[in-house]
Amino acid sequence: MDFTTANVATLGPILQDVNNDNAGLIEFVRGEGRYWKLGDINHSNPIAVGPPKEDAVVMGAGYDAFMVANQNRRKVAYVGANDGILHCFDALTGEEIWGYIPYNLLPKLKNMWAVEAGTGDRYFLRDVYVDGSPMVADVYIDADGNGGKEWRTVLISGQGPGKGSTVAGGINYYFALDVTDPYDPQVLWELTDITMGESWSVPVVGKAVVDTEDTYVAFMGSGYDNDNINVVGNYFYTVDVESGTILWSYGASEVDTSASFANIPNTIPGNPWLIDLEGDSYCDRVYFSDLDGRVYRLDTTTELDVKKASWDNDVEVIYEDANNYPIISGLAVWLNTFAWGTVPRVYFGTGGDDRAPNTATYSFIALIDDLNPTVEWFMGDPAQLNLDPAKDVGDLGIGEKVWADPVVANSIVYFNTLTGSIESVDPCANLVGVGKLYGRFVQSVGGSALGGSAFTGASGTLQSLDLASKTRSAVTLGDVERVEGTRKREVYIQEYDSTIQKLEQAVPAVLKIKSWREIYKIIRL
Repeated sequence: MDFTTANVATLGPILQDVNNDNAGLIEFVRGEGRYWKLGDINHSNPIAVGPPKEDAVVMGAGYDAFMVANQNRRKVAYVGANDGILHCFDALTGEEIWGYIPYNLLPKLKNMWAVEAGTGDRYFLRDVYVDGSPMVADVYIDADGNGGKEWRTVLISGQGPGKGSTVAGGINYYFALDVTDPYDPQVLWELTDITMGESWSVPVVGKAVVDTEDTYVAFMGSGYDNDNINVVGNYFYTVDVESGTILWSYGASEVDTSASFANIPNTIPGNPWLIDLEGDSYCDRVYFSDLDGRVYRLDTTTELDVKKASWDNDVEVIYEDANNYPIISGLAVWLNTFAWGTVPRVYFGTGGDDRAPNTATYSFIALIDDLNPTVEWFMGDPAQLNLDPAKDVGDLGIGEKVWADPVVANSIVYFNTLTGSIESVDPCANLVGVGKLYGRFVQSVGGSALGGSAFTGASGTLQSLDLASKTRSAVTLGDVERVEGTRKREVYIQEYDSTIQKLEQAVPAVLKIKSWREIYKIIRL
């Protein structure tokens, strides 16, 4: 249904404007009477989507035809905003193509059109709405319910801390759209559950066997706990992409850390990681973590039996922080099939919660996930971590927390840290020395040490690089290009003051700092 005044008779009973001006509320949400029409984009990271580009051989029957049919698909960018809308922009022109308001947020829209008590004037009041990051995947599903499966491009997004309303049956939500045609999106489903916390986790999608049938499933966590009545957010879900049905869920237990530091209720807000070990398009393992410092592995190599009473035995804790310090960022998983076969490395850091103590020493871990998972190398205090000092490759400063998801590229794992609170620190303040970027070798390159720093400058090896302000998200990798005979990759870091910083990395040689400068900055008048 179009969100226009022409449909006010249907929308009005759901919107329930405080002054019963539902038509006016519709116009206000659409940007009428607002100085700045686009709501703030806070925690939502945009994703650009063009023509299908997966490997047709791996994806399976019909995907090559799907690629041909959509080879001229317009490139667009999807991002959520705190105006209640998931926006779709033309990636070339920047013009908005459409916006989608999740059903569960409709009754909440009246919050943004507040009433001045003294004068009765209406004004914009900020609230949180579509504040999660979308993901997009090509899947083989029956999207239109006609009984036949076909290849479709599907977008799934959470709302972050954007709590919804009980009009859709819950409090916290994920939603899915069919965006095969970016000019004609189709709503697939909205998902909630009594165990679901804030929907921060960016889902991963893969193919598995469910009740003997190939099925595309989404894996996602839930957290934080924002329910004053029930304990929520400590569950991990497997969801049927076609129907939005929860096939299976796992509840993480609580570790009481109050004897050491103020206990943080355990939830699973981080982004999971899916890996296909055999290269056959089927999901083999899914990794996720929680706020009690545990990393989990879900084995999906066998058929997912949805009739099974419990899946708990299929989930294994492969690492637990000795102090149970929180892991809020997602994991990075790297598989070097030439050197290690089918033994993945898992990379993650601790401390990234505002409630974690600012006086603690946190860590970054490289884990080998074989039959007996072991730490390959780490940064941190070996005595606190109960780890072999011989594997210690460096230290993090006191209170230095790992916030953003690590990224692995060209034998280097990148991760960002911040001292203090990522939510409360003034994003426009100069935080040089407080926010840092690290780059560590995940395998030896040109004689480099495993776990050693990949940054070098005129004076030699640099352990880290200072950021101008707190980092907004993980690094973004540019394309690899050949420049004057040298293959280089650009690495971008987006910061909270809208600054984007750039590195130039020689590939696959040791990283040389050619430039470290601001290349773009939003100027607000």
